[in-house]
Amino acid sequence: ISYVDGELRGARNKGHLKMFGKTSLNIDGMKNFMTLSKSECKNVAKECFKNGDDKYKDALLLAEGGSYGSGISNLIICMEEYMKGLVLSLEANGFQFRSKVKGIKSLFENHSLRYYLAFAMSGFQIFSEEMKKLIRLVKKNPKVVYGFKERLEKDPSLGFEWCQMLFKNFESEIKFYSLLDKARQRGLYVDYKDKLISPKEFTPSEFEMFKKRVDNLMIFVKELTDAYNDADKDFPDHYQSLLKDFKDEYYEHFSQLIKKLNNKAIDNWGELMGDLKLLGEDISNELNDAF
Repeated sequence: ISYVDGELRGARNKGHLKMFGKTSLNIDGMKNFMTLSKSECKNVAKECFKNGDDKYKDALLLAEGGSYGSGISNLIICMEEYMKGLVLSLEANGFQFRSKVKGIKSLFENHSLRYYLAFAMSGFQIFSEEMKKLIRLVKKNPKVVYGFKERLEKDPSLGFEWCQMLFKNFESEIKFYSLLDKARQRGLYVDYKDKLISPKEFTPSEFEMFKKRVDNLMIFVKELTDAYNDADKDFPDHYQSLLKDFKDEYYEHFSQLIKKLNNKAIDNWGELMGDLKLLGEDISNELNDAF
C-alpha cells in the first residue's frame, strides 16, 4: 500500500507493481468490510470479537494500574468491535444488511452508528432479562400467574411500578450511550474548556459502571450470535424460512433509520429521550383507562 500521484493505492500481485504502481488498485478497488464474502465475514467477525476481548483485557490491566480513563476508552472500543462483529456474523449467517441497507457502511467507518446499535442491543438485553425473571418466577411458583389480572385490577400500581422501573432503565441507557463518544475521548486526551479536563478524573466507580454495561452487552451478543449459528446448523429449513421472511421492507426501514441517525443536524438522542417519555405517558394513560 502506498501513495501514487497523491492517491492511496494497493497492490495485490506483482503486475500491480509495474510502471511504479500505475496499474495498482485505488481504494475503491480494495477489499473492505462491504465487499467481504460470507465465509470472509465469518472469519473477520471472529477477529473483531477477539480484538474486542483483547481491548477488554487491556482495560482491566489499565484499571489495575489506576488508569481508569484509558481503561474506559478501551472498554468502549471493545463494545464497538463487538458491534462490527455482530453485523458481520449475521451477514455470515445469510442476512443482507450490507447489500440492502443504505448507509450501513458508516457503521464500519465511524463511532456514532456503533453506539446506536449498542444501545439497541442493550435495550433488547434489558427486556430479555425481564422476561427471564418472569419465566424463572413462573417455574418456581406456577400459581403466581393465577388471578394475576384480578390482582392487577385491585392494585394497578403493580403495573405502574414495573413500567416505571423499565422506563427508568431505558432512560439511563439513553443518557449513557449518548455520552460514549465524549467518554472515549476524555479517557485518552487532556482537554481544556474553561477548566482542565484530564483522563485522570475518571474514578474506579465510573470504570465499574462502564465495565458492567460492557459485560452485559458482550454476553448478550455472544448468546445472540451463538443462537443464529446453532439455528443454521440444527434447524436449517426453519432458519432459511426466517431469512426469507426477513422482507426487503425491513431492510428499507433500517435504511431510513440510518439516514436519520447519520444526520448530524438532528439531536437523535434528545428525540429518543422525548419519544420514550411520550411512550411512558401513553402507557400510563392506557393503564388508567383500563383500571
